[in-house]
Amino acid sequence: MASRMLHYILAIEIAKNVMVNDMNRFVVGALIPDASSHNDDSYDIAHFEDIIKGNDNIRKGINWTLFENKYKKELEEDPLYVGYLCHLIADAIWFKRITDKYIRIYPKNDRMRYIKKGYEDFQKLNALLIEEYGISCPLLQALSIDIEEINTSLVDELIYKLRKDFEVHTQCNKSELEVYSYEAIIEFIHESVDMCVKEINALRNNEKGVNPDIYYTESRL
Repeated sequence: MASRMLHYILAIEIAKNVMVNDMNRFVVGALIPDASSHNDDSYDIAHFEDIIKGNDNIRKGINWTLFENKYKKELEEDPLYVGYLCHLIADAIWFKRITDKYIRIYPKNDRMRYIKKGYEDFQKLNALLIEEYGISCPLLQALSIDIEEINTSLVDELIYKLRKDFEVHTQCNKSELEVYSYEAIIEFIHESVDMCVKEINALRNNEKGVNPDIYYTESRL
C-alpha cells in the first residue's frame, strides 16, 4: 500500500485541517498499521481487510468502519487511534486509485515484478515529496500501544525506517518514475486528506461517515 513517507505527509496535511492535540501520537498512529506482515496474514488483520461475495463477483477492500466500531471510545480520546484510522482510509484509497490502476492491470504472475519496481519508485518519490512538501525528519517518540491487531515489537523499527527514508533516497526527475505517475500520487494525497478530514469530522460530530466499500475493487486473476 502507500509508503511510510506518504503516510507521514498525510498526517501532517490532515493535522492542518483538524485539531490534533498530540502530534507524536497522531503520527505514530498513522504509521503503525504497517507493524504487521504479509507472511502470516497479520497485515490483512491490521488493515481490517473485508471481502464481499456477490452472485458473480468478489470485491475486497479496507473496511475502516470495523476499526471505528471496535475502538469508538479510544477514537474520541486518543490521537493515536485517529492516526490509525487515517492510515486505513488512505490505504483504501491507494488500493482503488493506485494499486488497481498501476499494479493489478498486469497478469498475476507479473505483478510481483511491478510491485518491486513500485518500491523502487517509493525511493524516488521520497526525494520528490520531501521537496514538494518541505518536510523534515520527525523526532518521534516510541509509545506504549494497546492495539491487538498490530505487532507492537515492530513499531520502533517502523519509526527508525521512516527516519532512514529521509537519509536514503534516490534523487530523480518525475519522469524517471517507472510504475507510478507523480500526478496520480499528488491526486492521491489530496483525496486522502479530504476523505480523512471528512471522516474525522463526522466522528466528532456523531454523524454517519462515508461507506468504505466505494473503494472496494473486484478480484482479478
